[in-house]
Amino acid sequence: MKENLPRALAARNYKSAFVIIYDAFSWGDGMPLRSEWEEKAANLLKAEIKRRGLTYAQVVEKLAEVGVLESERNVRNKVSRGKFTAAFLLQCLSAIGSQEFRL
Repeated sequence: MKENLPRALAARNYKSAFVIIYDAFSWGDGMPLRSEWEEKAANLLKAEIKRRGLTYAQVVEKLAEVGVLESERNVRNKVSRGKFTAAFLLQCLSAIGSQEFRL
């Protein structure tokens, strides 16, 4: 069974009879890569920020104006990883003045 597991999982000694592997992810160095949908969401947000010529520091300022307190580092990490909620996406789009966008 261990020969069918990704390297990072095979190296661990599991006492459980069940190991779940998600097919939606690609395994590299033991960490799952972001999904297709996370990538699309991140690209959408990045494009809207670039379209307006904003930096992440300016996005953080605009988020603060609408009551969302985030550090520049947090915003940059969320966007680069594609790991953010729909609420965060809507907060960012609203804060930067995006009225409509194309999927």
